[in-house]
Amino acid sequence: MTGNQLVKWVVVSLLVLLVIPLVAMLGMMMFGGGMMAQMGGGMMTGGAMAICFLWTLLVAAALIFLIVLLTRGDGTGRTEISPGNIHSPLPR
Repeated sequence: MTGNQLVKWVVVSLLVLLVIPLVAMLGMMMFGGGMMAQMGGGMMTGGAMAICFLWTLLVAAALIFLIVLLTRGDGTGRTEISPGNIHSPLPR
């Protein structure tokens, strides 16, 4: 993404802050179904609730995947040494 570490960590922290409410919503949808069933009136139907659940799950998974990609790095920080340039520190 960028060579600036500060910008990368700011973006990662903002993404984490976006994931937290999504995971909380998923938990409420999964474990709070009994409470929602007792409420009457203008609540969403089961199909609409399933679509909202799937959409939230996909967005949370995409954000987590993006966080993993940003934190893993591209591996260019390692120095590559060709086999012809390796010299022993020991005297000959």
